[in-house]
Amino acid sequence: MYYGTINGERYPKEIYNRLSKDKQKEFIEIDDDTMKALVSKANETNCDIMPDENGNPALQARVVDEAETISDQINSYKRYLSQTDWCVTKCYELGLSMIEKYPEVYNLRADARTQINVLESKL
Repeated sequence: MYYGTINGERYPKEIYNRLSKDKQKEFIEIDDDTMKALVSKANETNCDIMPDENGNPALQARVVDEAETISDQINSYKRYLSQTDWCVTKCYELGLSMIEKYPEVYNLRADARTQINVLESKL
């Protein structure tokens, strides 16, 4: 399963891909032409774009293994929920509407919970 990397944390592609392009650029500093070339090469060679040891995007051979279990996927979604809990707390404490203040996070959190439920039903 492909993961996007945000601040060194890996997330399922559904969450990473739903981020706006501006948000993705905050986490991966690379110009558009270089990124297009990487994506093209990744598609041609069946590779993923993952950060190298310096955090820069690099091609990495796609490995299909059985280690990526349903539990691992669930834990990835739960990790995202845990790391965005501060938005919920902040909005609650200040009496703000999360859907108005952080609409992207709100929607991604809803998607993560849905995916967790779907995956848990497979266990």
